[in-house]
Amino acid sequence: MSATQAELARKAANAVAARKARKPKQFTPLPEKQSKQLRDAAEARAAKGHRVERHDRGDRASGDSDGPDGPHIEGIRLISKTEVLARVGVSFPTLWLWMREGRFPLSRDLGGSSAWIESEVTDWIESLPVREYKPYSGPEPRKAPNRARASV
Repeated sequence: MSATQAELARKAANAVAARKARKPKQFTPLPEKQSKQLRDAAEARAAKGHRVERHDRGDRASGDSDGPDGPHIEGIRLISKTEVLARVGVSFPTLWLWMREGRFPLSRDLGGSSAWIESEVTDWIESLPVREYKPYSGPEPRKAPNRARASV
């Protein structure tokens, strides 16, 4: 092994060790101004008759606003891209196109990751048209024979 290869191996080992030592990103609460804007938006939606879900997500006095389901602001639940894609059933490029065309609610920026307000996604899903089916015109379904039990 040459000196260059040894140096590259050392750098790679250090990079792996640094990656393992890194702590996962912690959720940082939104600044008060953004929190107030989101609360005001939720209140406006509620005043228009939109459904607003309220979740109990821990002790607000201690500043614990994170719950098991992700970041939470009173009255608003943010859901991740993975959860939105699972609910809507499309790929992200399709979802991105729909957002650009105005056909789907816009995501919120959470410091490099995207999140959607759950009630907006739910309202969008509920606003989709219901599929109409043709009435069934085939033969009547056969009834299962009535089998009498033999007495023992």
